[in-house]
Amino acid sequence: MGSHLSGQICCEMKLFIMLTVLSLGQATPFLRMTCDECVEGVAGFPLFFFFRQNATEEMLAEHFCKDPTEHCPAHGYAKNWLPEVLDRFIRQEAGHLCDLMVVCRENEKDERFISCVDCKYGMHFLTNHLSNEHQVTQHVAYLQGDGHCGQHPDNADCPDHVAEFYPQLHHYNMVHTLNTHINEMCADQCGGHFMKY
Repeated sequence: MGSHLSGQICCEMKLFIMLTVLSLGQATPFLRMTCDECVEGVAGFPLFFFFRQNATEEMLAEHFCKDPTEHCPAHGYAKNWLPEVLDRFIRQEAGHLCDLMVVCRENEKDERFISCVDCKYGMHFLTNHLSNEHQVTQHVAYLQGDGHCGQHPDNADCPDHVAEFYPQLHHYNMVHTLNTHINEMCADQCGGHFMKY
């Protein structure tokens, strides 16, 4: 059962990386793709963080939760806040993000070659977009309302809790992703060869 689940997750991760790289890795002057391909790839980006929820929680807990007697916000961020943010600001905004990358244009009917540099460009774009100050301010406001706290009206401290902990947890997670996981996400492209679709 465990090996079957691991195999399924592995296949889903490979599909996510292929779609995202195909869609985002070409956001360069050498762009050859359709708007629909970009939207599909951007919408799949949150899957990477979904499959890493437990690892993200452990990483953040190790860094931010030194005192076992204090409440640790790492679980809430990894399992509740971040998924809500990724759904609202990445999946639902996929078309807008593709517009920002000037991707939505007619596709050229040529072969696409995805390089290591192309792949890393796409991953950096989305991660940096998620972590810029304006976006984080919007994330906090959303989580304080319909995104999270609005679903827990009995928790009066929820808005303050989000405002206090979300920005620092999110910043650390995004920096960690850029510094640690970009090569992992682009492993096929950065192994000394090009992928052809």
